Amino acid sequence: MPKRKCLGCKQYAILKDAPKNLKWCSDDCMEVVVKLTYDKQRQMRERAFHKQKIAVKKKSQKNDLKIRREAAVRACHKYIHARDAGLPCISCSNPITGVPNAGHYITAGSCMALRFDERNIHLQCIRCNHFLSGNVREYREGLIRKVGLETVLELEGPQPLVDTSADWYSSIESHYKAKLKALK
Repeated sequence: MPKRKCLGCKQYAILKDAPKNLKWCSDDCMEVVVKLTYDKQRQMRERAFHKQKIAVKKKSQKNDLKIRREAAVRACHKYIHARDAGLPCISCSNPITGVPNAGHYITAGSCMALRFDERNIHLQCIRCNHFLSGNVREYREGLIRKVGLETVLELEGPQPLVDTSADWYSSIESHYKAKLKALK
């Protein structure tokens, strides 16, 4: 009289005197059981790999330089947008319609020390920032009117080297988030 259930056909078809590790009653059921076992093992491996991938991604996001830099730039630009809200374009003095840009007088790529310097970043219209490549000559004139010649000359002078680590970008991000919160 059968005592154990076959994993393939789900019937009590395995004989009492069969070996304990036997889990099927026929060759057809054996194929089904092997396939189910393989699929279950594959799913477990995939789950473990997915969990490991998520853990690595979370760990790397804390220190990933690119992610930290982008977050710092977003926080800085949000602050500049809030600070200069309602002001005209620094270059052409026209009212800004549409999405304003946080334009740099000294470009961010040419001087890392000025990338997050508030004196160097002001709202510009898309036309001046993108299509006129920053409209630098008029930007300088508007900057002199806004912050003074001495500050402009200081920006144009030599700048210190900056350690661009993930921690530095994180501190910049938190600094601008706090300033934005205080501004609102």
